[in-house]
Amino acid sequence: MEKSVQAKKRHSLLLQALRDIFCKHIADLFPQVFITITRLDLYEKERVAKVYISFLHNDNPAIASIMDQLNEKQSKIRGLLGNQLARKLRAIPKCSFHLDTALDEAFHVQNLLESFRTSTK
Repeated sequence: MEKSVQAKKRHSLLLQALRDIFCKHIADLFPQVFITITRLDLYEKERVAKVYISFLHNDNPAIASIMDQLNEKQSKIRGLLGNQLARKLRAIPKCSFHLDTALDEAFHVQNLLESFRTSTK
């Protein structure tokens, strides 16, 4: 289904505001970890946003704890979003945070292909 221009604008505003919040507020909570927002799925009818997070090293054992802490701070993050977007969006969605493992899976497939190529030579 094709997104409307208004839906794309809301998606872009929300993504930019979340990235700004992560740079200014969340980075201070986890100074030892590099966090990136890789994708945002916005479900406007349910007023929910699924935020996919990636880390520099997804094999870090502290990631599960960080993801739990992010999900516990949903209301604070939603409040910060409300402060930034109150005049731009009618409703601020509830955010849920999920670990994005797509990059790790791509590296795994690439390594498998490389090992297959070297074994067939």
